[in-house]
Amino acid sequence: MNKRNFLKSLLGLAALLPASIATAGIHVNLRAPLTLLKSRVAGFQYHAGENLWQAIAPGDELWLLREPGNPHDRQAVALFREGCKIGYVPRRDNTVIAQLLDRGIPLECRITEKNESPDPWQRIRFSVNLAV
Repeated sequence: MNKRNFLKSLLGLAALLPASIATAGIHVNLRAPLTLLKSRVAGFQYHAGENLWQAIAPGDELWLLREPGNPHDRQAVALFREGCKIGYVPRRDNTVIAQLLDRGIPLECRITEKNESPDPWQRIRFSVNLAV
């Protein structure tokens, strides 16, 4: 399935899921997030991540901000913690997230792992969830 068809399916599922579950009489915790992406922070070493390192912890919320005018990637999605950019959703993972944000679909983002690795690519992992 290509990215366009995946996005259409995801948007359709998000719209139909509550009604379908209610009609079928299925009891599901609709407050549990649907994880769309688990990844590492790209560009951590170039932004404010190191300045916030001591304050960062798994479970912390990150804010997603689209950067459609980014000269390096028109699908860019920046990650912010306490008003400071700590990096980006990696380019290979950002297309669907960018399109969902562009359509106003509410997403939640949280730090899932913090590592003391000297390799900046290994330092922070995060997840993006469909807010329900």
